[in-house]
Amino acid sequence: MFYDTSFKDTDLTGADLSYIDFKSDNSIFTAKSIAGAVFIGAKFCNMSLEGIDLSGLDLRGADFTKCNLENANFNEANLEGACFDNANLSYASFYNANIKGCRFNNTYFYGNNMEKVIADGGHFAPTEFKEVDLSHASLKGARFEMANSKPSYSSNDFYQVKFDSANLDGSEFIDIQMMACSFRFATLTNVFMQNIYISDVTFWGATMKKVRIYMSRDRDTYIDSLKYQIQKDCSQSEDVCIYDEEGKLITAIS
Repeated sequence: MFYDTSFKDTDLTGADLSYIDFKSDNSIFTAKSIAGAVFIGAKFCNMSLEGIDLSGLDLRGADFTKCNLENANFNEANLEGACFDNANLSYASFYNANIKGCRFNNTYFYGNNMEKVIADGGHFAPTEFKEVDLSHASLKGARFEMANSKPSYSSNDFYQVKFDSANLDGSEFIDIQMMACSFRFATLTNVFMQNIYISDVTFWGATMKKVRIYMSRDRDTYIDSLKYQIQKDCSQSEDVCIYDEEGKLITAIS
C-alpha cells in the first residue's frame, strides 16, 4: 500500500501496478509519465486526481471511490468493472472508453464527453446527468436511477443529455425527471421507464419498440403531448405503452 505518497515527477511508463492500493485521503497523483502502465484492480480511493490523464490505460476493476476526478481524461481507457461511487466526475472525459459494468453510485456528471462509450450493464444509481454527451454510446442493459422516491420537480435529474444514435436496448430509467434531452436516431428497444417524467425531449428518427413508460404523474394533456411527440418524431414506434402512477394503461402506440 502507498499512504500519503506523492508520485510527482516519477516515471511509471509501462509499469504493472495492478492491484496496488494507492489509498490516501489527500495524496495527489502527479507522475511524470504513466504511458502504457497497467492498473488492473488498483485502488485510488479518496485521492485528488483532478485533471489527470489516464487515457488509453488498462484500469479494469479499479476503485475510484470518493475521488476528485474533475477534468480527468479517461478517453479510450479500459475501465470495465471499475467503481466510481461518490466520485466527483465534473467535466471528466470518457470518449470511446470501455465503462462496461462500472458502478457510479451517488455520482454527479456535469459537462462530460461520453461519446461512443461502451457502458453495457452499467449501474448509475443514484446519479445525475447535466449537459452530458452520450452520443453513439452502447448502453445495453444499463440502469439509471435516482433515489427511491418520486422525482423532484424543482430539479432535473437528466438535463440536456444527448443520447443521439445511442443503443439503449434493455436499459432502465427509474425515478428520473428528464428535461431537454435528445434521443435522435437512438435505439430504444425493450426499454423500461418507471416513475418517470419527460419534458421537452426529442426522439427524432429514433426507433422505439417494446417500451414501457410508467409516469410519475398522469395529466391528460401531458400524456397526449408525449404520445404525439413519440409518433411525430420516431422513424419506428411499435408496442410502446404508457401507464399512469397506479400502473393503469393510459395509451398504447402500435
